[in-house]
Amino acid sequence: KSSDEFSAVSYNDEAWDNMCLPGDIERVYGEVDGHFLVRKSVQIPQSWDGQPIKLCMAAIDDNDVTYFNGIKIGETFGWDVPRKYEIPAEAVKAGQALVAIRIMDTRGTGGVAGGDDTFYLEGPDGQKVTLSGVWKSSFAIDYNGLIPKPLNMFDDPNLTTVLYNSMISPLVPYEIKGAIWYQGCSNEYRAYQ
Repeated sequence: KSSDEFSAVSYNDEAWDNMCLPGDIERVYGEVDGHFLVRKSVQIPQSWDGQPIKLCMAAIDDNDVTYFNGIKIGETFGWDVPRKYEIPAEAVKAGQALVAIRIMDTRGTGGVAGGDDTFYLEGPDGQKVTLSGVWKSSFAIDYNGLIPKPLNMFDDPNLTTVLYNSMISPLVPYEIKGAIWYQGCSNEYRAYQ
């Protein structure tokens, strides 16, 4: 099955939970991390038919992939980044439309931030259709049940292997009689040792 089939207008979400957005996922699913799928039907005004529109959201914690009527319109990585996605004119038809979002919560609280005034569709005339309210939701992938991902050795210069491989290993071919090591200030809080 396609990972984005939940974004199709025809997808059956009757068995899904109800969730109010903006808000935290934990209110519905408890203290879990993973992928959450949310969907909402909205009414597109006649004056927007065949016009490009925008989907605006405050930050999503952590990452998202967002769809409009089954078409991917945006993807953002970062828990503190507001989203503003362009929806192409050919995708906009008057009447019922579907907004679907895959939310990836990697740790801590997840969901859609902001208030009702930060979660909407905006037409070419500046008119707004709110996306706030009840959404259908499903918990898709539980990160807690997965094997932990390997550490990224390039992001932490204090790991033993990183220190050896980058500082000592290049010197191994040379004869060394002594060394002075300046380790930096990473232990300033226990400098008395």
